[in-house]
Amino acid sequence: FSVSDHTLYSNSKDIHQITIRTYNRKNPQDLFVSLKPSLESPETQIKTIVIDPGHGGKDTGAIGIGGLKEKDVVLDVSKRV
Repeated sequence: FSVSDHTLYSNSKDIHQITIRTYNRKNPQDLFVSLKPSLESPETQIKTIVIDPGHGGKDTGAIGIGGLKEKDVVLDVSKRV
């Protein structure tokens, strides 16, 4: 059993930090995604958010330990967000 955190910091006024945590390399689909909103509320209301998970089709992106494909991770994370 292992826990690995990957934290991204955003320049956005709305989202301060995105954390992606993987719990088990043997079961890479077990991801936990955490979004920490900024303390300030946005000045304007956001009406549309577009998420582009990238890598699709034949382009898998990076391939990690155990054959985990970047395209599978980014698609899963984008669906959860």
